Amino acid sequence: EAHWTEVSALANEANMATLETVKQSITADHLATIIYTSGTTGTPKGVMLTHKNIVSNVKLSKESFPFPDAPEYKVLSFLPLNHIFEKTVTYIYLFSGISIYYAQSLDTIGDNLKEVKPDGFTTVPRLLEKVFEKIMAKGQELTGFKKALFAWAVHTAERYDNLQDGGFFYNIKLAIANKLIFSKWREALGGNIRFIITGGAACQEKLLRIFNGAKIPVYEGYGPTENSPVICVNRQTTGGTKFGT
Repeated sequence: EAHWTEVSALANEANMATLETVKQSITADHLATIIYTSGTTGTPKGVMLTHKNIVSNVKLSKESFPFPDAPEYKVLSFLPLNHIFEKTVTYIYLFSGISIYYAQSLDTIGDNLKEVKPDGFTTVPRLLEKVFEKIMAKGQELTGFKKALFAWAVHTAERYDNLQDGGFFYNIKLAIANKLIFSKWREALGGNIRFIITGGAACQEKLLRIFNGAKIPVYEGYGPTENSPVICVNRQTTGGTKFGT
């Protein structure tokens, strides 16, 4: 494995001059990358994306979500970078000055979340479902009052609607659920989560309501590889998200 000093040594005067020459020869319409589709309906096909494809998507996605220019933000990355979803989001992080931490493996994500304490990360619905299934399994192991309290909290969050005020009594119940139950969920994710972006497939509306009700903001994005990929995304603004869309 290469040490960072070996990579740094490549930045000598001769190599930098060559790099500058190559940079000057590239236009926005030149091929930047070839991303292979998953091949779920046949043989994987290479999608040719230009620099303009990617940069325009990065700029518009950053503005639409929006991503802040926040050098103090940290994100954890664990999705494959050979897929356009994580690749483009990585460019958005870099464009926004956000620090990227990479998980050691899928098996260490839980530990890495506690270690890094990220402000956000991207995922796919199936991984989010697995997280929820583990949480529910632990809830089933509880007994007596604690088990009943856990079930009550989850049921309360299921009714969460960010576009409609649930009323005084509902808000009180949700606040209690957040204090007693969901605070532990947030702590398990590092305690600092400001956003989780999920894509690649539709996320269950039930999960969106529960996680957002638990003050774990989950946003959905949609788009095919051919679009670099974002076409539409929920927004981090008041009223900018409708669960299930």
